[in-house]
Amino acid sequence: NNNNNSNNNTPTTDSKGGGGASTTSSSDGRSSGLLAGKLGRGSSSASASSSSSSGRRRFLRQYKILHVIAFSSDRKRMSVVVRFPDGTIRVLTKGADNVLKALASTDESVNSKTMWKHTDQQLHHFSREGLRVMLVGQRTLSMDEYKKWSLRYKAASESFADASGNRSDKMAHIAREVENDLKILGVTAIEDKLQVGVPSTLQQLKKAGIKIWVLTGDKQNTAVNIGKSCGLIGWGYTLCYIRETEKQACLHQMSALLDTLGNDGPSAALMVSGDSLKTAMMDDENRNCLFELMNHPRVRVVVASRMSPRQKAEVVTLVKEKLGVVTLAIGDGANDVSMIRAAHVGVGIRG
Repeated sequence: NNNNNSNNNTPTTDSKGGGGASTTSSSDGRSSGLLAGKLGRGSSSASASSSSSSGRRRFLRQYKILHVIAFSSDRKRMSVVVRFPDGTIRVLTKGADNVLKALASTDESVNSKTMWKHTDQQLHHFSREGLRVMLVGQRTLSMDEYKKWSLRYKAASESFADASGNRSDKMAHIAREVENDLKILGVTAIEDKLQVGVPSTLQQLKKAGIKIWVLTGDKQNTAVNIGKSCGLIGWGYTLCYIRETEKQACLHQMSALLDTLGNDGPSAALMVSGDSLKTAMMDDENRNCLFELMNHPRVRVVVASRMSPRQKAEVVTLVKEKLGVVTLAIGDGANDVSMIRAAHVGVGIRG
């Protein structure tokens, strides 16, 4: 959290609301956290019980959850519209850092350069630790602004598919109207612990001659460190990066990497981001160079980060078309469904 606060905040959920989302607030009224869980389509209420730093004063604050704008793999964020105890209506948004940075206010009085410097340091530090990072932002709506938006959002939620799109597209378009000009509140970091036996299982798969590619929505630093911790990326591997997002520059970078790798040398791991992958798959020339690099004999592992569900499926399809081998896709979330369906053998992990 970018705001340091010594007050003790204990969030609790109102059982009547069927909720699971609440905000905790410090004694001076500043929001200090957002917890999101399973919520119904209707509005619900949540409460936060707080005590002052002296521990003697206790009070109850009620928060009315007006709307839940659900997470989707395309949006890469979720939001709640909340009426705070002081009567203000605020949009609280949590999502991938690259997405929220694009939605953040550019006004330096809202998001200062110093704040961005500290935030980027936190993102870098946490991702290097192998933690999954997200940003949390907030925007305050006037009552008039909220009423007009709410009516349009309700109409979109009850609409049918037409020339302007389906219901989900319309809702997402209107949701974005209030998910911008955000004030960044802070960074969240979550540890995704490996299950027992993961490193040894991956080693056995590699020994069997199976080439493993990691297609993830995580930040690149997070993906690399998880890859190392599970033994997928050896500590002695050469790390090769594709970072360019302009067509010719991307092609030049991939060609240079092919020259650098040569034919002999230690094992290598290829790192590519979703934006760079999109550029690398724009035309046949770039796509052929990308595949040659991914299938290089020294490249033992490919780690593609910040991937959309569609890109995951495209990579699996590319491997099927170019190599003609049997592909196996394993995933544990809704974001992986398209990838699982694109492979010859798809495995969905539950739990």
